Amino acid sequence: MPILFSSQWDNKTKTWKNPEDAPTILDGIKKMKDLISISTDKKTGVITITVEFPKNPKIAYVIAKTLLEETNKILNEKSWSLAKKYRIFVENQLKDAIKKLKLLEKLYKDFLAGKIKEVPIIIDLSLLKNNENTTLSVNPQKIQELKKELNQLKTLTVQNPNLPDYQFNLQKLQMQMDFMTNLLSYLAQQYEAAKAQEIKENITFQVIDPPYIPDKREPYKPKKALILAVAGVSGLFLGIFLAFFREWLENVRRQKEEQV
Repeated sequence: MPILFSSQWDNKTKTWKNPEDAPTILDGIKKMKDLISISTDKKTGVITITVEFPKNPKIAYVIAKTLLEETNKILNEKSWSLAKKYRIFVENQLKDAIKKLKLLEKLYKDFLAGKIKEVPIIIDLSLLKNNENTTLSVNPQKIQELKKELNQLKTLTVQNPNLPDYQFNLQKLQMQMDFMTNLLSYLAQQYEAAKAQEIKENITFQVIDPPYIPDKREPYKPKKALILAVAGVSGLFLGIFLAFFREWLENVRRQKEEQV
């Protein structure tokens, strides 16, 4: 605000010279809009943004740069589509599955080392929960295979009398490890598909000519070459007009003398 309304700001006291007439945020927005001009080429679709701040070109550069960054940020927020939601959903499931696999690996090491004798079943249906908001294609056959493996794990809650304790717990570990390996492979495929779909739906734009600070040796305004060209053409037409006007006056004067 002090930069936009420098004439009303006191740099020594760091306050407004007249607090009662101090500019508001709305005044600042209006002032900012006056600094920015936007034009669109209908043929190419290229949008040109110009920021003019004659007192300080660096401020014009900062405004233009921030404008592009915020525009890109807003467009990305608006592209919060179903594909993006599904990608986050699969990503969270993938993280949970990796945690479960690491826990299984630790249980496996502890079991082989004799630190534990009873192996718990740590896998449940929450790893196969469905996302109702997704429109992406899923593989129902793969889901059924994973659920079948999960049901087989449930049957291991009651020990088979024909198996010794060690073999029984080792079988529980191996089945859980196999299940997690298959699940991770499936989730990784879904995650890559979700990312690809999200990229297709992502709204973005490309900056052709990024903002820059104008060279003081070549000021943006006034354009001297244009001024000289316009002045030369205007002077030529004005000279022609004056010549014809003078000739017309001479003709009028002669006609009056002949009449006399």
